[in-house]
Amino acid sequence: MLAAVVERGDEVLLPDPGWPNYRMMLPWLGARGVFYPCPPSTGLQPDLDALASLIGPRTKVLVVNSPNNPTGAVYPTSTIAAMIDLAQRHNLWLLSDECYDQILLDGSWTSPASLMPDDPRIATVFTFSKTYAMTGWRLGYLVGSDELVDTATKVLESNSSCVSTITQVAAEAALVGPQDCVSEMVGAYRSRRDLAVAILKDAELFIAEPAGAFYIMADVSPRGLPSREFAFELLRQRGVSVAPGTAFGQVASDAVRISLASSESDLEEGVGRLAKFVLGRT
Repeated sequence: MLAAVVERGDEVLLPDPGWPNYRMMLPWLGARGVFYPCPPSTGLQPDLDALASLIGPRTKVLVVNSPNNPTGAVYPTSTIAAMIDLAQRHNLWLLSDECYDQILLDGSWTSPASLMPDDPRIATVFTFSKTYAMTGWRLGYLVGSDELVDTATKVLESNSSCVSTITQVAAEAALVGPQDCVSEMVGAYRSRRDLAVAILKDAELFIAEPAGAFYIMADVSPRGLPSREFAFELLRQRGVSVAPGTAFGQVASDAVRISLASSESDLEEGVGRLAKFVLGRT
């Protein structure tokens, strides 16, 4: 979608913390990422005032990711509505990344397109990777105006032609087959989330409770190491792998991302080792 609308010199508003591949896509388009903060002080929700202040004459796209990777934050309807309003007032494209739309651990979730279904500048992207655990199949799709989809299709033809037939058949099987696996998986993630939250709260390393996706952020500042160095040392000394907060921007520089895509026993052991390492315990 970005290649279909972004021109050289344009700016794209991206969440911080946010999926790092967003900013990896921009250099080959000649565009620049501008990062709006979603700080721990707001429960990892977007700072809307800061976001508004970042909009300039070259701003072209506002990217929204809820449920969010890496934080698991789910934006309330009022926040989504405010972001739509900003995009409309400044004539921006709004790209909603809804890769985790079916992995909702608590409460409700709002898609921007559901609030403004007739806005041709709202585009939504989805994937089969998360809901159906089909990461290796590399299949996603875009929902938007006819004009946008036509342009995006032409861009796709120029770099990858099309999705293979066998992948499309696998996706069809996922859609029309039993859906029990999705609710079972979400239930497992919820249980693992609760376990990780309890351990982090007990160690006073808790930041915010994720309401979606399958990640949780942990505060590692008491250890006194930059998050990247912390992640390497945790792996070397305790055999636990996490993603440093700086991989996702600067706002989470004192945090690491924990994936909930592990068994409860592994999570209990791994998060426990992390807590002890942060607090200097053996």
